[in-house]
Amino acid sequence: MVIGAGFIGAEIAATCRQRGLEVTVLEALSAPMSRALSPIFGNAIAKLHRDNGVEVRLNVEVKEIVSKEKVEYVLLADGTTIDCDVVVVGVGVVPNIDWLEGSGLTIDNGVVCDETLSAYPGVVAAGDVCRWPNNLFDGELSRLEHWTNAVEQGAAAANRILNENAPPFMPVPFVWSDQYDTKVQIAGMVRPDDEVLVFDGTISDHRFTAITGRNQKLTGVVGFNRPRLVIQCRRLIAEQTPWDQAVEMLTSSP
Repeated sequence: MVIGAGFIGAEIAATCRQRGLEVTVLEALSAPMSRALSPIFGNAIAKLHRDNGVEVRLNVEVKEIVSKEKVEYVLLADGTTIDCDVVVVGVGVVPNIDWLEGSGLTIDNGVVCDETLSAYPGVVAAGDVCRWPNNLFDGELSRLEHWTNAVEQGAAAANRILNENAPPFMPVPFVWSDQYDTKVQIAGMVRPDDEVLVFDGTISDHRFTAITGRNQKLTGVVGFNRPRLVIQCRRLIAEQTPWDQAVEMLTSSP
């Protein structure tokens, strides 16, 4: 039993299923990963798991995990019970910032920094706890939970310590997840209410590339088994390509 259909829950479900285990995924929202992605992509993740034999239940609320000497079942809010012998809970994380209360730093879902990762004179932040305005995306405050960001941000934070005139930290975020025989890749800043265009392949076959945008600018790309196109789109995002121009370039390419 996996509670939560974010990246952690989805990867655990895929791993367990590939080992021959019966797996049920419970998600409180209407689609997996819907806090971060458009329902188009969340539904694609749900289909991927269902096609591989996972029971995916959406819009369900877990009331209790019932156990004696070991886990026996999960009780849902509607009274339904689901037998299970192992439960994995992956329902999100929060930054460990309580110890910084009263420090003088601005704390709001992380340590709030400027575009150079400075939180206060002589103080910088990096990694999962850092929340900073990424000028590549109109200064949108970002807090990213992935090791690639921590590596890049750590180097940028060190540069800021050594250089008061350090340039803004403006990466194109990049994450990926291997589930079954599908490589899911996401670059840029993808949001649930973005404009979406699937320009390559088909979602039903788990082989497609889609771009996302807002404010008439290309801001993200999602690819299932399409690494070459994801890299191409990531470059266009870094170049702050207008949406219409990106659509024309990508739909006219052979």
